[in-house]
Amino acid sequence: MKPSLSRSTAGREWLRNFEEPDASSARLLLNAIQVVSEAQFRTEMKALLAALSDQNPNGWDAAIPVWSLPRNFEPHYLWCEGKHSRAPATPCPRPEMTGSSLIVQNLLGQVASAHRLLNSPMQTEAIDRKVRRLFLVTDNVVSGEEVSRFIRYVRTSPAIRSWNSYQLISVELVTHSIVESRLTDLEAVLPVHFVQLSPTFRDADWSDAEREEVRRFCLKYGGGRADALGWARAESLLVFGHTFGNGVPAVVRLSGRPGGGPWNAIVPKGRNFGMSQRIPERRVAIPISQRIQREVTSGPTVRRRRLPVVVGALRGAMTLKRPIDEDGEITALLAALYMSNQSFISLMRTMSRSRPEVVEMLRRAERLKLISGLDALLRRLATPLSQGQRWLSSDSLPVRLTIQGRHYLLRARRAASRKLAVPVTPADDFYYPQQLR
Repeated sequence: MKPSLSRSTAGREWLRNFEEPDASSARLLLNAIQVVSEAQFRTEMKALLAALSDQNPNGWDAAIPVWSLPRNFEPHYLWCEGKHSRAPATPCPRPEMTGSSLIVQNLLGQVASAHRLLNSPMQTEAIDRKVRRLFLVTDNVVSGEEVSRFIRYVRTSPAIRSWNSYQLISVELVTHSIVESRLTDLEAVLPVHFVQLSPTFRDADWSDAEREEVRRFCLKYGGGRADALGWARAESLLVFGHTFGNGVPAVVRLSGRPGGGPWNAIVPKGRNFGMSQRIPERRVAIPISQRIQREVTSGPTVRRRRLPVVVGALRGAMTLKRPIDEDGEITALLAALYMSNQSFISLMRTMSRSRPEVVEMLRRAERLKLISGLDALLRRLATPLSQGQRWLSSDSLPVRLTIQGRHYLLRARRAASRKLAVPVTPADDFYYPQQLR
């Protein structure tokens, strides 16, 4: 049984804070929150990091936990150690391993001991081992502000800039979960490896009216806070056994009632971690899912702007290098649904398939839990032709991609291999030349 806030003692006590109609909204919110236990987090992250490390069996990689930096960290950078072009007003930042970063640091130590992976190396260690990939590791990316700041901190390092200019090193992000919108933004900056997309309000099994009611509820009990719907209005529905991220609505993280009065809190007062003792879980070995292996071999994930290539190929605008197999058809179907609100007739034309064939493909996608809303479409298709079916060419399909469907689609493409910017022969001792250090 998966851990659940709604089944936990703390969750049931939290629901007693509210009376109808707020109690109904609170139940909707609590039931929709996905919990990743600490055991699951460790198992899946270890598997992802191990698989990434195994891609480079003869070389060395390095990993650094993402930790919180001050908003104005310049002119500091990774490995600066006081070597600045101008005198800084503040001392060089030191890693503050607390909460999530402490868990990640511990996890990296366990993975590093069994693989060719350096855990938080100094610059001299990276040079000695000829590190080719530097992984920035975190548990969850919601607003992306902290991660983006840390990426700048690493990339402004003169050593990293020099090595990267010769494509001697690749800086990459590794996270357990990430919000889809942040994934699109970050992938424009660096490769991203992840286990799952982080669910948000739009992924919950709610009607539009229920979604708006939950938003109203969160704003009401947010006490006027900027993060009433989660930091940067993330509307996240994911918590971990070791932390409640700030992307979750504030009402779930409150330690006291806005305006005063009794309050049963889920999160222990004064800290945002240590949830493992409050969320019951069955600690069992979790099998390594196929999605991890698919992630580490597929390269950067598909962005929305690249999806017309998939659909255009089916329309004859391009020539595919190989025939489309069944998985290719499902990928193209999901791309067509994701691109725009199509009518059934336009979907048939896009896929170059007959009505029964398109229905069967939709059934396959639903069995894989990649789409929702098929029942509504099938009911409309059952309408006798004599009663008119003009909606076939005019109305948008009620079918939508689930979070699993978007996840499947985002993994559909392999990235082209990168080439070194300068020629290097085996006889050259070119790695990290002295002038680039």
